[in-house]
Amino acid sequence: MERSELFTRLTTGLVLVLLTIVALILGKIYLFLGLEVLIFLGSLEFFRMVGLRGFLPNFVGIGAALLIGFGFYIDNPLPLLVIPLLTVLGLQLTLHTDYRISSTAMTVMGTVYPALFLAHILPLRRIGLDYALIPLLYTWVFDTSAYLIGSRFGRRKITARISPGKSLEGTLGGFLVAVSAGLVASITFAQFLSIPHAFILGAIVVFTAQVGDLFESLLKRSVQLKDSSSLLPGHGGVLDRLDSLIFTIPVAYYYLSWFTK
Repeated sequence: MERSELFTRLTTGLVLVLLTIVALILGKIYLFLGLEVLIFLGSLEFFRMVGLRGFLPNFVGIGAALLIGFGFYIDNPLPLLVIPLLTVLGLQLTLHTDYRISSTAMTVMGTVYPALFLAHILPLRRIGLDYALIPLLYTWVFDTSAYLIGSRFGRRKITARISPGKSLEGTLGGFLVAVSAGLVASITFAQFLSIPHAFILGAIVVFTAQVGDLFESLLKRSVQLKDSSSLLPGHGGVLDRLDSLIFTIPVAYYYLSWFTK
């Protein structure tokens, strides 16, 4: 990667991290509005990508995705998950021009991805700011360190057909750095996280982050795209930036709420 490209990538990443931390600190309506923007853009990118494969998703799913986020905001997600999905299915089957089950499936998937998973940041923030920061810390540290270590020392490809850039060396190195960051957090700002929990959660988050990254890579490869969009300089689209967090946030929420409260 050229120096100018690396600088752009790092600058954009730093700005996004700062905006995320500010939204988490402010919480409430500010975090909710930021989440809704991400859900809108992420769902839009998803529908546009699957459209390149000939599917015809119903874009009303974006509105349903926003309602899912609102359900988590008012701490009553179930009705605003079931009702929008039933509405989307009904409109897809009665008013849409494409009645293929595959297009219907893409509509439903675009409705819940990333809305359903990413919206777990709201109940996680209600538990506490320190709780909400933990999955972000693990994910950001893992993604960054795995990228840097893999770029320098990566030799063994783990998923060459899906994501040729992923290496065993990068993954293992990223795991060690992320777990170390979690251990530091457990003795500083996140003392609710014991050392065993810091290690276990770190392992779970790293695995889940890799799954999320590979899922989005598979999606892009299926439509022959390098990035989900060109919205974020040096990073591609919203889904390119959130692919890991979409999977790690709900996993961290359930682990932390079940085992550490």
